[in-house]
Amino acid sequence: PPPLSPSSPMAAARADDLHAQHPSAVSDDRRAALKSKLALDPWDLDAWAALAAHANSLPFELARPDYDAFLAHFPTAARIWRVYLEKLVAAKRWAAERRRGDFARGAGEEDVAARREVESVFGRALYFCPQCVELWMGYLEFGLKFKGKMEMVGMFDAALEKAGLDINSNELWSSYVEWVKSWDVHSPVEENQRRDILRRVYQKAVRNPMHNLEAFWRAYEAFESTGVNKDLVRGLLAENQPRYTAALAEFRARKNRRDGINQNALASPPRGRPKENEQV
Repeated sequence: PPPLSPSSPMAAARADDLHAQHPSAVSDDRRAALKSKLALDPWDLDAWAALAAHANSLPFELARPDYDAFLAHFPTAARIWRVYLEKLVAAKRWAAERRRGDFARGAGEEDVAARREVESVFGRALYFCPQCVELWMGYLEFGLKFKGKMEMVGMFDAALEKAGLDINSNELWSSYVEWVKSWDVHSPVEENQRRDILRRVYQKAVRNPMHNLEAFWRAYEAFESTGVNKDLVRGLLAENQPRYTAALAEFRARKNRRDGINQNALASPPRGRPKENEQV
C-alpha cells in the first residue's frame, strides 16, 4: 500500500490503533504534565528523563515528536540519538516489508527515500556527536547494507578520523580490519590493495591508546609475518614497536583520567548537584 498522509483518515485510524495497543504508555495527560513542568523549568533533567522514557515505550511514529523535542534541547545527547535511529531504522524496515520492498538494497523510490532519510538523521547525529563510537558503529552497519567497497573505505576512515582516538574506539578499528579481511579478491592487484589497507589500518591502530591494544599488536605481528620479505617484516615491526609501547602507556593514563566520568551526562547549566562535581 502507498504511504499514508499524516492528515488522512486512514493515518488517523492507524494512530488510534497504536494508542489502543499502548494505553498506558500513550497517555496524553502524562505527556502534558511533563511538558508543563518543562515549560516552567526547561532544565528539569528529571522531567526530560521521564519524557525520554515515555518516548522509548511508544511506537516510533508516536514517539518521534518527543525525541525531536529532546534533541532540540540536548543536541549532544548521543544516547537519545542512538535510540531514535534504532527505532527509525526498524520503522522503515517494517514499512518496506509491508509494501514488499527492500529497505536495505531496494531501488524503488520509497526504499531510496527511506535510506536517504535515515542517512540524513545519522548526519545530524554525527554532526553534534562526532566522537560517539556507538553512533559511528550504527552508521557503518547501516552503510554496509548498500554502499560500495571504496565508499565504505571512506566511511571507515571518516569514523576513525572523528572517533578513532577514543579509548573505547577499539570496536571501530576491529570492525574495519575484519571487514577488509572479508573482501573477495580475484587478482593480485586486489590482494595488494587489501594488504595495503590492512597494513595502514594496523599501523595506525597499534599506536592508538585504546582498549585491547595488546591484541591489535599481536594481530599486526601475525599479519606482517606472512610477508615474503623477512627483512622488510623485521624493519616494520621494529619501527612500530616503540609507538605501540608508548600508546599502551598513554592508554593506561587516559583510562585513569576517564574512570568515573559519566559519558552520557546531559549538557546543562550547573545547579550545584553533587553529581555535577563528580564530573569535574
